Amino acid sequence: MEFSNEDNQPAEFFQLLPLNIFASIITNEKLRNNVLHTSFGPWPRFHRSGKGCTTEPKLSNFNGTVLVYDPYTKAQTILTFPGISGVDPFHISGIDFNPLTGMMYFSANSGRPFVTGGADRSGPNLQIKYSTITNSVVSIANLTTYQNIVLARTGQLVSGFQDMAEDLVGNSYNIATFGSGIAKVSPSGVVTEFYTPSNLNASLSGINGIVSFGNNTPTVVVVPISNLGSLLPQCDGIYMPPMFGQTVILCSADGYGITVFKSTNHWQTATYLGAVLQVPAYGTPTNFGLATNTVQIANSIYMNEEFFFDTGVYDVAGTRSIFPQVDITQYVLDLLANAAAGNPPTTYTP
Repeated sequence: MEFSNEDNQPAEFFQLLPLNIFASIITNEKLRNNVLHTSFGPWPRFHRSGKGCTTEPKLSNFNGTVLVYDPYTKAQTILTFPGISGVDPFHISGIDFNPLTGMMYFSANSGRPFVTGGADRSGPNLQIKYSTITNSVVSIANLTTYQNIVLARTGQLVSGFQDMAEDLVGNSYNIATFGSGIAKVSPSGVVTEFYTPSNLNASLSGINGIVSFGNNTPTVVVVPISNLGSLLPQCDGIYMPPMFGQTVILCSADGYGITVFKSTNHWQTATYLGAVLQVPAYGTPTNFGLATNTVQIANSIYMNEEFFFDTGVYDVAGTRSIFPQVDITQYVLDLLANAAAGNPPTTYTP
């Protein structure tokens, strides 16, 4: 079942590597009018932890660093990377943890595609592989290899790397939002092409989030979604909380909140359950946090919010020192219970 946006353009979830990789894609998504500036700031953008990782890494998107936060001791450590941290146009705006290997992955990408809404897709794009066992960088893969493969064949430059996910043997899959392509990085750091759409348009924003699950062979299929109505979720990132046994996906729809999806058939189909809306209480009517990702810590789920209006001008760095994480566990549980009772999708505001 497809759904449509206000211009009646089809949109749907993609499942990449069925039972391995699930990516959100809006096939004809409008370009964002509000684009990012290259000013550096301390805003945590994405964060993700998981079983086997006792700390919670957060990305300081615009200064290219990673904040490691221990929720048990409250200790904080900042990771910097020579040639990346504080160097324009690098952003670090994607993160993933592989509990099977103890490896953390950071997307050190060019911010230009996001700054210009895809008009300028130039700049370096790297994937940092970081060991949480030795607390050191293992390798840095250059995603330009994948970009050049696609450019040579199509004449189009895919870019806008951010989220990623891993399979059971340690391959990493990096999404290029502008062009909806996916680069594959082997455990040894070899970069190859995994997926590029046949109807490629690298100037359009498409795939924004990706997660891994299951153990099947890589392929590409469409996952129909029911109960969406007129909603067009533009996921800034997606996350599969371990507490639900790979049956629930949370979409961070910045500008709206956390949209919740459930599957009872290994993601052959999915159902929209509703949303946990953004939290105006943590800001003002003109300066509020936008939901950019979620994370499970112990048995709780938290919403990460990014504040774009601290200076009164969209996306210009301010002096913020407080970054609230909102516990949305009960709201997600309530959405699941509401759906189990046969009720239509609903929304909750913390």
